[in-house]
Amino acid sequence: DWVPGTLAQMDWLATAKTWRSARECPLPRLPSEYWKRQCFVANSLMRRPDIDQRDAIGVDQMVFGSDYGHHEGMWPTIRRIMRELF
Repeated sequence: DWVPGTLAQMDWLATAKTWRSARECPLPRLPSEYWKRQCFVANSLMRRPDIDQRDAIGVDQMVFGSDYGHHEGMWPTIRRIMRELF
């Protein structure tokens, strides 16, 4: 849930003429453009709100991990949970 809001805030800061860094060291691209080109978010404990925000986050920027072998992961209920989510 943090990605869309954080990207919007970073884009605003990068273009705000009152913000010192935006004036003195402007970025060639918006932070959200760097995100789309270079970043991913991995979620091994995916919840329905994460799925609902997939378009705002960027479907191509989302990866899934089952975190197999760790108690905080979804294993062994991964198939059931994925069916419920999708």
